[in-house]
Amino acid sequence: MPPTSISLCLISSSNFGLKAGYDFDSFRVYGAYIYDFQAKKSLGDEGGTVVKWKTHKFIVGADYTPSVAKDLKLILGGYTGYSKLKMDVFDTHDGSEKANTNGWMLGARIGAEYSINENNAVEFGLKADRTKCCSIAKYDNAKIKETNVGIYMGYTYKF
Repeated sequence: MPPTSISLCLISSSNFGLKAGYDFDSFRVYGAYIYDFQAKKSLGDEGGTVVKWKTHKFIVGADYTPSVAKDLKLILGGYTGYSKLKMDVFDTHDGSEKANTNGWMLGARIGAEYSINENNAVEFGLKADRTKCCSIAKYDNAKIKETNVGIYMGYTYKF
């Protein structure tokens, strides 16, 4: 049985993050900070409205990590947390406005972790999450929801 350890992990998809937690061999718990890179979308209306946004996420999670082969573990997990959304809305007629809102996030993931040696591992898989943000008064109480589905990959150092 491998020793219990603390691990740091880099998460990558359309974001960058740092995760620290405790590994109990067949399950683990962690806290993480994730920065989603800026994205933009043209709304396609006559006004030429363009929305740019980025998010900061603070999450806690737990994973079930049973061994499926030598040096290979299955990862089944869930996570939840706080999301801070920063938006910049540009309209050719009205100029630019900034807005911020907060939200609650809930997500799940499935993947695998391959142990290179006692201290190093790589992790990969599929994750999906949904964030429901508070409405923004300056945009007629617009309700903002964000759904992310994608692959992730990370490196873990165990000490």
